[in-house]
Amino acid sequence: MLENQLNDLKNDQSYLRKLNEYINEAEQNIEKNKDSILTYEKFIELFKELANFIRKARKLDDLDYIIKKVFLNFTVKDKKVANFNLNEPFDRLIKSEEILLCGDGGS
Repeated sequence: MLENQLNDLKNDQSYLRKLNEYINEAEQNIEKNKDSILTYEKFIELFKELANFIRKARKLDDLDYIIKKVFLNFTVKDKKVANFNLNEPFDRLIKSEEILLCGDGGS
């Protein structure tokens, strides 16, 4: 019984050490990336250029990466986007009509 409790204690201590490592790593990442958060103006500028980025993407992996960052999901019907949901922060900052009109005016 005492041996089981000692093993549980060792496991718990090991788990706590790992959690502390994760917390420290997360804090370091937050500190490193503080300046990488875009201002609203930079975000809008980036979003306006998104159609050009997508058009210029030559690899499917690059295109897939960009689209997954913006769209949570979308439905294509008759070669047109019939329905879509956006990832944050796009869902809060951009209205649906603006997305459909970006780029070359098509979807």
